[in-house]
Amino acid sequence: MLFLLILSTVRDVSGSIPHTDVMERYFLYLNEPGSPITDDEGFLAMDLNDAIRVAIAGAREIMAADILSGKLCLAASIEIVNGQGATMHTAWFKDIVLVTDR
Repeated sequence: MLFLLILSTVRDVSGSIPHTDVMERYFLYLNEPGSPITDDEGFLAMDLNDAIRVAIAGAREIMAADILSGKLCLAASIEIVNGQGATMHTAWFKDIVLVTDR
């Protein structure tokens, strides 16, 4: 897997995609401008909702590390790809954190 996962609060996406009892392999591709990183191992998830939760938690961890290093690219994303190579969802960094001026 591309990165270590941390426990974090994620947006509830339940109900948007039907749940099945069959585990599916998903791959997370990190797309930062100029330096895409592919996931060769992937991970098993019950459904796309679970894969989205993993992607969001990973993206937030990456953003936290970036902030500690003094930079943050909100144009980055994590693409969720299924075992057949189809893009199932894209988690844009700019959409998974609330940035305010207060």
